[in-house]
Amino acid sequence: MKRNVLFISLIMFLFVGIISCEKEESEEDTTTDSTSSDSNTDQSTTKNVDFEDLSLSAESSWNGSDGSGGFVSGEVTFDTYYTTSPDTFWHGFAYSNTTDDTTAGISNWASAYAASGVSGSDNYGVFYYDAFGDSAMYISFNAEVTMKSVFVTNNTYAALVMKDGDATFGIEPFGGTSGDEQDWYKAAFYGYKADGTFTDSVVHYLADYRFSDNSKDYIQKEWEQIDLSPLGKVKKIKAKVFSSDVSSGYMNTPAYFCIDNLTFEE
Repeated sequence: MKRNVLFISLIMFLFVGIISCEKEESEEDTTTDSTSSDSNTDQSTTKNVDFEDLSLSAESSWNGSDGSGGFVSGEVTFDTYYTTSPDTFWHGFAYSNTTDDTTAGISNWASAYAASGVSGSDNYGVFYYDAFGDSAMYISFNAEVTMKSVFVTNNTYAALVMKDGDATFGIEPFGGTSGDEQDWYKAAFYGYKADGTFTDSVVHYLADYRFSDNSKDYIQKEWEQIDLSPLGKVKKIKAKVFSSDVSSGYMNTPAYFCIDNLTFEE
């Protein structure tokens, strides 16, 4: 009887040992897979387009007069349209380092109202929207990327028209003569995937006079960081501007604003 008990005990000991070894091997495999998975997903790289890789003379700008159709900064392509027939005209994206925040008029189209790039940097981007033709100018990436943010500010030409009006074209300043008119000016960004599918949009007010307390009305002068994460994964972005000040269906507000430090993950 004792031999039978010893024999059964030996068999049970060996069986438990085998199960234990198999369990330890299985857990070890699981741990290895988990580590491998983490290393594969942690591949994103954050990139920032600050336009500082573009060459400009002091107090100058570029808006496509070379007929190239756009420019590349930080591996990101910015569309520009430029023509001299029948008249000289451009729209889309340009870049600049001009610092004039006081001169009114279209001759000062290239200046940021903040008088520099973000944090006092030299270069920044300028966007001009063709409100008459509504032809799309895009920011395009090499592959789909996850958007993070961009800094924006007003363009000096547009800001001073909103602030002081333009007597030449009969444009009143924002708020009107009473200061109570509910004027506004905003920039919009639209995201698109590689197959052209629209993802989402982000809107930012560059000027807002809709407050009941007129002391809160503002025309943005400094750079502000805008969250573009709602756009999600995109292959390209389209920009537009909108204003409350319109005549015959067209904006009276000059359709400009400035951008800098476009940040994304790829």
